[in-house]
Amino acid sequence: MKMKNKFYIGRYVKKTKGFSIIEFMVASLLSMIILIAVGAGYFAARKVNDVAIARLNAQQDIRNVSNMVVHDARMAGGFGCFNINSLDQARNITVVTDEESKTDIRRLVGFQFSDTVELSEGVKSIDKNRFSAATGINNFTAQSDAVVFQYGEGSPAVTEVGTNTITINAASDVATNHLANNSFVAISTCNTLGRYSIISKNQNVLTLDQALHNSIISPAVRHEVSLAKYVVNIYVVGTPTGRERGFYRIRLGVDGKWETPQLLLSGIDRMDILYGYVHKCQGIDPEIDTDVVAASAPETFSFTDKPEATRSNRPLASIRLVLNRNNIAAEGQLMSNAASREIAGNVHIYNIDANIRGGNRCADR
Repeated sequence: MKMKNKFYIGRYVKKTKGFSIIEFMVASLLSMIILIAVGAGYFAARKVNDVAIARLNAQQDIRNVSNMVVHDARMAGGFGCFNINSLDQARNITVVTDEESKTDIRRLVGFQFSDTVELSEGVKSIDKNRFSAATGINNFTAQSDAVVFQYGEGSPAVTEVGTNTITINAASDVATNHLANNSFVAISTCNTLGRYSIISKNQNVLTLDQALHNSIISPAVRHEVSLAKYVVNIYVVGTPTGRERGFYRIRLGVDGKWETPQLLLSGIDRMDILYGYVHKCQGIDPEIDTDVVAASAPETFSFTDKPEATRSNRPLASIRLVLNRNNIAAEGQLMSNAASREIAGNVHIYNIDANIRGGNRCADR
């Protein structure tokens, strides 16, 4: 019996192993799409996170700036128990003057502030076109009018008062324990105020450039005499030489010279200053306010872009700073230069409203 040879073709057919070229290309394409999507999502999330952090930083900077301005405005005009905003010749509340007016704190002769607008005795305004001439600061170009606050800081114990010397316990006060030669100090009683410069310091004994006024060294007011570090802070939008434009604060140093401008907010190219005054004072001064209302009605604040002349019957009550028309990009660039609102991380800047000590005559505050 013959056996038939059987051949199984499948045994000799080579089976394909792995992916085909088409399958590999499709898989590669899908992986690239997924990779691009993941990468785009990552960078988008990273950008959102960066903008959010920038917005938070900008908002924090704005809050810090607002606190500085409000603090300086509230302190403006205060020198111990003497308030320069309450000057009254009839009540013998005066500022010391002399032939050269060196001690007249209102004139700020040492800083050439002859071109300032007197908003109140503790607050001044400088036109941007007169900034360098008024302050003597030549390495700074002002792009806005400047606001100036002056006040006294610190209250060390005064142990002895001489003709042109004063002895203090500097260690008892942080603000005055670093006073040095050429430092400006304000020395006052509750009725008299003068500004002096230290020409020498021997431990706690300060020798002054001018003799103290008789009303300060009088034994009758010995218990009222106080010394304070003389503080002057300028707020202005501008550009220091070789630096970026922004909102700056310029402080008077302990050596009697201006310190390097301190950048508070970058990306600021405009500051509008509004001046607030109180009206309708609840029955107070009817000869001044003809529109007197009942005592139960609140006073009214009005703001103007032009300051009124200094008057004791209507002093400056508040000052409002509007930066960049209430708009700033979180990353420091102007909105006009940003590709989109999202790229810039736009932040709204609220108005900085600062009340002036003694300005609200309706409420005596």
